[in-house]
Order: sequence, then C-alpha cells, then structure tokens
Amino acid sequence: MWNYQYRLFAATASFTLIFGALGPTANASSSASVRVAGKYGVFELPVVGVKAQYYVSYGQKPSITPTAPLPTIHANLTPAEAKHFEIYWMNLGGVESHPQHGLYVLAPRNWITVRAEVATDGSGDVVLAASKSAKSPRLTFGWAWNGISLSGIAEYFPKLRSWAIKQGGGDPNLFPVIRGLHTTAIGDDAVRYTIGNANHPSASGVAMESTSPQWLFASGTVSGYEPYVNLMESFMVHNSFESLRG
Repeated sequence: MWNYQYRLFAATASFTLIFGALGPTANASSSASVRVAGKYGVFELPVVGVKAQYYVSYGQKPSITPTAPLPTIHANLTPAEAKHFEIYWMNLGGVESHPQHGLYVLAPRNWITVRAEVATDGSGDVVLAASKSAKSPRLTFGWAWNGISLSGIAEYFPKLRSWAIKQGGGDPNLFPVIRGLHTTAIGDDAVRYTIGNANHPSASGVAMESTSPQWLFASGTVSGYEPYVNLMESFMVHNSFESLRG
C-alpha cells in the first residue's frame, strides 16, 4: 500500500513521487478562458494546459488543454491580481468521457511546469515556478487518494492522527511528524500551515482532507511568494476537491 506514498520534505516543501520527475517544460497555449468569481468581482482569465506524465494508460493520450467549456471557478481575486494570474489546467485522465475532469491551479502568468505527474491510483502533483532557477518562487499542489492519503492527513491534522495511523496498520513509525510544521485550522477540513521558523517560514500553504466517501488529502505549498497564500486559501477551499473528484 505504501509503494507510492508521498512524503513532504521540509527542505524543498514539495510532494515528490518516488518514481521520478520530469524536467521543466513550457505549458501549452490555449484559446480557452474561464470565469473566476469572488467577493471582489468576476473576471475572465486565460487557461493554459499543463503537460503531465501519466503512469496509467487511458487508451489514448489525454488532451493537454480542455476540450469543453470550463465551469466558473471561485477565488477572491482583486482587479489588480486578475491582470497577473491565469488558470493552469492539468488533465487528470479520461478527457473524452469527462471533458471537464482536470485539475485547476491558479498561479501567476507565464510560469513554467517543473513537474506534473499522475500515478496509477490517481494521486499526483504539479509544480509551477517563475523560472528554471531552483531559488525562484514556486507553487506545489499535491493530492493523494485512499491509503496514500493517510500520511498527509496524520501529519497536517492532529485530531485525525490516531485515526489515520489505525487505518494505516497501526505503526506510528510510518507517520513521522514534519519538523517545523505549524498548522492553524481554517475550517472543519482545512488548515493553513508554515514550515520552518513561524516568523520567517521557508514555505507556507493550505492543506485539506476528506475521510468520506473516499479518503483524500490535498495541499498547496508556496515558497518564495508567501503573499499568494491568502489567495490560494480562497481558491483551494472552494475548488480543490470538486476539481479532483470531477
């Protein structure tokens, strides 16, 4: 059950699949746009396609860009922010039967994809960055289903730690605590977190969990661009699980 387990390394603040990673790639241009609505207004944002690596066959290669109109996305963008952000769309597979089944990521325009992968069980991650430099600002969004999700749930949600360890076989050594992780609840199933010094964190983000109908853990981690965390919170809380579940 743990062969594809995700681990969040505090040094890099990113989910890493043990079977490898792609190098930086440009995103596919698209004529599509999507409406983004929030408390500051409604904006039309461009959509770009993320080129991903798939570790399961879907019969034919999934589309890189959406093939059908996308539903309205919710995020509290200001008019000034709307000029500098776009939606990165990553196909989660089966686009012919579910043309809207893709992951939406709100990020600054013209960022590159450092890594984008979908595992055999549907878990995956996408890393976007301002440039190829390892020191450039970046956003990592990772998600894990069922047994693989238990590690993240145990690490980021202390109230569910005992439950997750029990579901995972009862060995707490499989669920080490992330050093320097600080969490603050922002709802029944979401937390904001920092990694490292609370006043000068090396990374910040938002994590979410679900234990019904399926176990699911998702997190968005920002490094080098902390002001974005407030915007990411509004985006993830309203869209992330709906996007992943299709």
